[in-house]
Parts: sequence; structure tokens; C-alpha cells
Amino acid sequence: MGKMMRLSSRFIGFLLILMLLFFLWAGLVEPQMLIIRKSSIELPVSQEVRVVFFTDTHLGKWYAPKNLQKICDKINDQQPDIVIFGGDFFDVYRRDTDILDLSQISEILKQIKAPLGKYAVWGNHDYGEGAEEIYPIVMQEGGFSLLKNSGILLQEQNLYLYGIDDLLFGRPQTDEMLLTQDTAKVLISHEPDTVDLLNEFQEGLMLSGHSHGGQIRLPVITQKILPPGARKYVKGYYQTEQGKLFVSSGIGMTKLPLRFGTPPEICVIDLNPKK
Repeated sequence: MGKMMRLSSRFIGFLLILMLLFFLWAGLVEPQMLIIRKSSIELPVSQEVRVVFFTDTHLGKWYAPKNLQKICDKINDQQPDIVIFGGDFFDVYRRDTDILDLSQISEILKQIKAPLGKYAVWGNHDYGEGAEEIYPIVMQEGGFSLLKNSGILLQEQNLYLYGIDDLLFGRPQTDEMLLTQDTAKVLISHEPDTVDLLNEFQEGLMLSGHSHGGQIRLPVITQKILPPGARKYVKGYYQTEQGKLFVSSGIGMTKLPLRFGTPPEICVIDLNPKK
């Protein structure tokens, strides 16, 4: 009996150590990592275009606004042609107003340099908790054009950018240009599962976030905590019936100040002319 109790105590102690290590890593280490994920894709662009895509910053209580400077510096280091933000800029705006200096945030966003433009779409957190009026002001003052069921044609690059409204709180729609325009197409939709609601976008790529790559990647648990709109497509590249889809793990956190197995990332996607 004494031997069994000692073994049981050691096992419990081992589990406690594992839990402590998990929370130290997931709470203090991994959330502060910021990796650069690079990839390339062939599209019918007329010249190489470097797109830097970042999403889900969730600035606020769980991801401090001071981190924005590091994000912007890393984006500029990649020498982008185009910068795209995929939604969910603030986490819970009304809760975090006392730690969010909006003018300073806009000034930092202004530092991002992209000769072909800076663009953003709406996420579900951008609509909620008082952010709906603030988000467009902050982004526009930071030099970003908000694409809400609207697009822009970059003729010299033969590239059409189209931003889709948020699936959960907006009214996502597409336009005829996506079907008729003989160009490379990059769609941006905060929720990746939106792709199954679209018509085909041939010769195109859709960029999404929302899932945080699962945020806490553990067997069984991850699938149960995925948010609506990101339960089918979670992380990385997919070939769907509609077209190609890339889902970023994003940068910040929500609900829990933890990240495990899916570090914050900035995505660099080189669009290369088709051979």
C-alpha cells in the first residue's frame, strides 16, 4: 500500500509539473513569439507581387497594444508590395478602452509601407463591443482602405483584390468581377468557412484568419473550441471546390490568454506569374 501511495504521489507531482510547464509556455512564451511564414503561389499576375498578410491582432487585455510596433516593424522588414489585414483588430473594445491609445495606434499603422496599398476587412470582433464605429476610423487614419464587399483592380499587376464582409455579423457578398474579370484574384474573408458559400473564383486565392490555428492545439480539445466560421478550415493551405484558400493562425488571443502549438505569425505570400 505504501509503495502504491508513493507511486501515486509521484505521478500527481509529474502531472503538476507538466501543467506548470504548459501554462508557462502557453501563457508567457509562445504568445510573444512572432514568426514569419513564407510561401509562394502562381497566379496570372503580370509581375511578382509580395503580399504580407496579418490578422487577428486582438489588441487589448490579452495582447498588449505595445506589441503593435513589433508587428509593424516586422512587416516593413519583409518589403511588401501590398499589406492586408484580415480582421479582429481589437479583442473586446469596450472592456479595454483605458489601455487603447487610438491616436498612437493609428500613428504606428501609418509606419507600414506598401507601394501598392494597405487594405483591411471586417472581422466579428470589429463589429462588437463598441468597436464598429472605432475600427474604420483607426484603420483609415493608419492608411488602410477598408474593403467591405468591394474590390480594387491593380491593372499594372493584373490583380483584383476583393474584401468580403464578416460572415457572422455582416452581410458577405461577391461581385461579378470575380467571375468575369480575366485577372489574378485575391479575396479576403475573415472567416475561412465563408469559402463554401462562394461561387468559383478561378485563378484566385482567398486569405482568412479567425481560427487562430486553434489557439490551443491539443487532441480533442482543439476541435471543440474552434469558433463558428472556422470549424472546417483551420490552418494553412487548402484546395477547395471554389479555389485556393490560405488560413493564417493570426497573432493575438481571445477568451484565454494562451497559445499552444500555433505561434503568432505574419504571412508573406509571393504571387508569381504563371509559367
